[in-house]
Amino acid sequence: MTLFALGFIKKPPPVQHQSGQSVVEALVLMLVLIVMFTAIPWLGRVSDIGLQQANASRYAAFQLARHGEGVDERELKHRFFLGQQHQWKDRVNEDMIKNDSIHITIDREKQLSEQSQPGGDGHHQSILRREWQIGDQGIASIHINTRPQYTKTGASSDESMSPGLSFFDQQVLNIQRHISILTGAAHSSTDLSSHQRAGQSSLAWKEAAEASYESSAKVTDVAAPVDAAWDRPQPVFDWLTPWAGQLPAHHLEVERKD
Repeated sequence: MTLFALGFIKKPPPVQHQSGQSVVEALVLMLVLIVMFTAIPWLGRVSDIGLQQANASRYAAFQLARHGEGVDERELKHRFFLGQQHQWKDRVNEDMIKNDSIHITIDREKQLSEQSQPGGDGHHQSILRREWQIGDQGIASIHINTRPQYTKTGASSDESMSPGLSFFDQQVLNIQRHISILTGAAHSSTDLSSHQRAGQSSLAWKEAAEASYESSAKVTDVAAPVDAAWDRPQPVFDWLTPWAGQLPAHHLEVERKD
């Protein structure tokens, strides 16, 4: 009877031959991590581009509402996409956004009804809107589209769903952002512009003012000899322009808080 049979010595466990499964799993995991580490910055850049598009559409909307003459596309592109503070680069250090990949469009297809116009529905209201140029010309919708794209490298595959980092080189995205705003609400950029807008209305100002000017001119002709003896200045028949930029004193007083 041997010692193995008596139990004094245990048999060694059978040798397990490794087939390299752990190495394969590690390689697969490494590939997944590499793709993930590449995808995170890629998605971050795309998300940042979309955020800048939203900011650009808001800026363009307020610019259009402020001036009403359109949008300065060159300034808008430089401020939000092409400036030094925005450097979205791909794997070969090329710009993801170029000037020709940014498209800005404005449409005014939607119109307000007469009841929704400033002043509401009515004959005189329509005249004042026309003379003051405050009638709705259509709700302005500003659309900004960009097409960020990675530069294709020499070893990239032509298939958009090919494995590896070339997957990102093949993706052509079309990011869209838009905003709508009501413009033409009689905003004036200066005091003089506000006076001119008010003075060009026949119904609100011009008819009554011209009648007053005519009567004042007749009084001036009669009173001119008397005024000349007292060296009085001649009256000014422009009752709007001299007051441009002037405010009553009570509007300039600082409000005291108890």
